Formats: sequence, C-alpha cells, structure tokens
Amino acid sequence: MADLHGWRRHRVLHHSTYHLARPTRPEVVVQLQPASGPRQRGRLIQIGARPLPKEVVAFDDALENRCHRLSFGAPLSTLALWVVSEVERPLAPPAWPAIAWEELVVPGADEPTPLVDPAAFAGHGDACFAPGRRLAEVVASLHRRLREDMRYDERALSSGELEPAAVALKRGVGVCSDFAQVMLGALRARGLPARQVGGYLVRGRSAELHAWVALRVGDDWLEIDPTSGELAGPRHLRVAWGRDGSDLRPVRVDAEVRRVSSRIEVGS
Repeated sequence: MADLHGWRRHRVLHHSTYHLARPTRPEVVVQLQPASGPRQRGRLIQIGARPLPKEVVAFDDALENRCHRLSFGAPLSTLALWVVSEVERPLAPPAWPAIAWEELVVPGADEPTPLVDPAAFAGHGDACFAPGRRLAEVVASLHRRLREDMRYDERALSSGELEPAAVALKRGVGVCSDFAQVMLGALRARGLPARQVGGYLVRGRSAELHAWVALRVGDDWLEIDPTSGELAGPRHLRVAWGRDGSDLRPVRVDAEVRRVSSRIEVGS
C-alpha cells in the first residue's frame, strides 16, 4: 500500500486453485478487473492460468463490468488462476449529503431483481424512514435494525449459493452479501435507487471478498457498507456492481468443482 497525494494505492494478487471432480475442459469467466469511476482508479496488470488457456477473451457484461472468458484445449483436473491488479482510492472519506431521504426517491426504483424483491420489505424498518429524516440518520438507523434482525456468520455461505434477501432476513443469519441485499430491499422499497457492489476489503497485507451497497445520489453513487454501517473508504476496493449478488460472481467455472483454495495478498 502506498499513499499518493491524497490517494492510497493497493496492488492486489488474487490466486485460486480449483480441483475439478473429473477431467474436463471448463469455460471460466473471471470478473475481477477493478473498476474505474467514482472515487476509484483501477487497472488490470495480469490475468494468468496454469495450464495455459487456449484463448482469453475480454468483454463487458450487461452491467458494463469488464470480464475475461478463458477456454482450454485439453481436459484438466486442476486449474490455477491468478489476477494481479492495482487500485487507488481516496484517503479522505466521502461526506454524507445533507439531504432528506425523500429527495432521492426515483420512480421505478422498486422493481424486483433476481434476489431482491422490494415488495417483501415494504414494512421492514419503517421507523428508520421518518419523514424529513436526513439520509445519514436513515442509514445509521437501518444498520442498527439490520444488526438486531441478523447475525453475521461465515458458515451461512457454506453451500456456496446465494439466497434471496427475504429468505436471509427470515433466517436471521448471513454474510456480507446478505446484509447488502437486505439493505437493498429496504432502500428500494422506499423508491431509493441502489445497487450491490462486489470487491475486496483490505485488512493489512491481505484482503477478503466483500459486498456492499451503492446508493444513487444525483449524478453520483454513495457507497455504504451495511456490515459495518460505515461509508466505503480506502480499504474498499470496488471490482464490479450489479442489481444484486446474482450479477456478482468473481470466478465462474463451468464444471463441477470438488475443492477451491484461495489467497488474496495486498502490497503497494
């Protein structure tokens, strides 16, 4: 990590090894090129695999996230994949806009997405959205309500499958993606346009995959971490964003995977 004129630069190495259930020629889609845009400068340095892929094709998905499709010419039983990237984020945290939450309402923002149906959250957290309440107070209150209703537990993702937001809320336990989707449901149910962000949360010399929320504020996006209740800062490295977690899959392997081992290292 290095601080450069008010920005913090992170160099990220994301390495994973996939052990397949049987020899096959998988198609692999990698969604790990860091985004450039509001409050972030990102670039891909290298994407590699062993065995060497027959072809690597870069493309933008439906939400304009840059992805890479890898194809292989021969069957394989083990795949090593690595992505090296560089991300710069401002050191100064963003400021909360001094506006009431109603000023952000947009018609049509309550449309359902694959994992978030705002209609299921029509009555959830009503007390958080008092008329005229400032946005910062609304989000702080909503985070407290989330922590009352849900408990963070990494074992909730043991199946590897994402649940609809309403199911996670009813179960009362989840991981960062569940917290993000429940907050999305509550915001969208009131007509606030928001989307889910996927990326890294830096912890010293390592990082972990993380999910948070981006709320539309005028022509900009305000990134909020529902797990901590804070605005996303220099440790939140945005890779992609989508309607909900169904659009955010860092690596998709078109084969039955028996076991995966990963590490994410961070330097400057």
